[in-house]
Amino acid sequence: MPIVTIICYRSYDLAVRFDVREPIYRRVTPAMLAAAFGVGAVVAVAASTLTRTLDNWLPNIATELASLALTVVVVQSVMDNTERRRRAPLVEPALVRLGVEFTTLVDAVLHDYLRTRQTVEEPIPRDAIELLDLWLETAESADVPRAPGPLYEHSPEWGTFFDICCTVAAQVKQIDERDMLEPDLIAAIRELSRSTGYARWLRAQEDPGMPPPYTPDRRAHRSVVMAARGFE
Repeated sequence: MPIVTIICYRSYDLAVRFDVREPIYRRVTPAMLAAAFGVGAVVAVAASTLTRTLDNWLPNIATELASLALTVVVVQSVMDNTERRRRAPLVEPALVRLGVEFTTLVDAVLHDYLRTRQTVEEPIPRDAIELLDLWLETAESADVPRAPGPLYEHSPEWGTFFDICCTVAAQVKQIDERDMLEPDLIAAIRELSRSTGYARWLRAQEDPGMPPPYTPDRRAHRSVVMAARGFE
């Protein structure tokens, strides 16, 4: 392959990976900078052992590059810790609220599991994600019809299992980037909201003639519980 073709291909590849319209100083991360200094130090050490050229300069260059790489790593670590402490008062209330809503959803999943499975696995998992997985694994084989009434007999105002799922999704949806959460949590929040909307649509398609494992109602519940796993 001609060298010009190789250069053009690599240039296009880099242009796709990075937005060339953005200033280069915004595209270079501290990790990339530290890696570049580290590679430079290794190259300088290798060159000093293989050639006599710049024999007096290369060791000093390698030392300086290694020092720069270490400095970048240390400074970035300090800045990250400072930013984390600055964000903590803003993030903690959102995390507490998110934890309360997630606990509410998991408790509803547990009660639904106990009411719709004739054979209950013992012991019931204490871990929330394991409980969600257990519910999902046994969802299609649930052999007790889901009662149309409230999930909690002592608290009928909570509504059905699906009502609780929708309420939790609505409460969680109010937490977003403004609360400075991590991107994976924001993605999980949006997925739960999207899945709940899809579940509402599924329930509107309910067909009494469908086999029980494939009814829109069961698929709707499964969609919401699967989305809840995103908070792992």
